[in-house]
Amino acid sequence: MCNFATLVNTAVGIKEMVHRIFKAMVPHINCKVVELDLTRRYNTVQALRHLIDGWIDPRFSIETNALNNLTKDPILYSILSDWYATESSFTFTSIQNNDNESDDITFGVSNFKNIIDISLKDQWSAKKVECKGISKKLDDNHPFYRDLYRAYADYLNSSAAILNKNMEFYSSISYTVIKDNQEPVRLKLHIGDIVDLNEESEGVAYAKIEFIIQHKANNGQYYTFFLFNWFQATNYVDSISRCPLYNIQKPEESQWFQIFPINFIDHVPQVHFIHDCKSTCNSCNTKHDEANRSYILNSFYYTAV
Repeated sequence: MCNFATLVNTAVGIKEMVHRIFKAMVPHINCKVVELDLTRRYNTVQALRHLIDGWIDPRFSIETNALNNLTKDPILYSILSDWYATESSFTFTSIQNNDNESDDITFGVSNFKNIIDISLKDQWSAKKVECKGISKKLDDNHPFYRDLYRAYADYLNSSAAILNKNMEFYSSISYTVIKDNQEPVRLKLHIGDIVDLNEESEGVAYAKIEFIIQHKANNGQYYTFFLFNWFQATNYVDSISRCPLYNIQKPEESQWFQIFPINFIDHVPQVHFIHDCKSTCNSCNTKHDEANRSYILNSFYYTAV
């Protein structure tokens, strides 16, 4: 007489999924020694999973084992986190429609070791750039020329004269920041966003993203920059909220450098400013009086966890 029973650790869902995985493998093998090929493939997948999950192999030293930081490698992270293919160290691809100002996305490989997966969205038309009172073409009299040259010289080790005179402008940018012993951070920044930056003299400085610029350097590589409008502390507080008051810089104020590479923002902004509205602001359509440069730093802003 035979007795039958179901194992307590049997999971039909897992069995079906494993069966599905093996069925997907079969068309990609030579079908001669199926068992051996499937075993090799499955072992390879499990080994990769073991390494990517950061598990420790007792056969290797923990201190010197580079496999522990395998997922921190910027190139490997790009491969593991998304579809990835490139022919050179720096490639851009645009997806555009036929509108004058297209809803396009430009992808690129970063020039910074800790920044990957850059994508720029909504390239500005020449008409929109001109409406902002500027030009896409650089010359010695262009308001951005001095700052762009300084950004190359101070932060990108390139003090030569700028040969390429064309700039492109975008509405938003996304990129991933990789830091040692931390989870990668995906940033999505738009024109008009307010950010906090580390500053040597003030500790923390605040700025509004006015432009997102892409420029082709003399070495043929593309670099992306932010143009900031800085907030200046007034040493006064709002009479009601008791929060600090700041003034955002005027367009004609040029005592502060404004153009910086994108690696200056390497964390999710944790700051919130409120326009210090007066009677000249239109409360019906939330249009602020641009002549009123006063803003309130929201000291009560926090990130819920």
